[in-house]
Amino acid sequence: ARRSSDPPAVDEIVLGRIKDLSFQDLEFDLLDYGPTALLLPKEGKLEKVYQALKNAHPKLHVYKKEELPERMHYSRNARITQLVLFGEPGYVVHGRSEEH
Repeated sequence: ARRSSDPPAVDEIVLGRIKDLSFQDLEFDLLDYGPTALLLPKEGKLEKVYQALKNAHPKLHVYKKEELPERMHYSRNARITQLVLFGEPGYVVHGRSEEH
């Protein structure tokens, strides 16, 4: 049985384990072990980063800012980065794994 002191049961989507993704292609990332992540690729790297992520994990959703669903109300906010990622319920998006 799960105790209240046990950590929540979640699965990690670790971006650092994605084969074709390089953090050197990013100007900025906001990854804090939660269900969402914001990425700002460096000039000219948007498509490369997007292609590396879009099918990298079956429970990871990757959107270019202008392609975000209207229901999310994010696409018009100036603080939202070029790429928005979110994991399905029960998953967290994490940047770098401990072993890297």
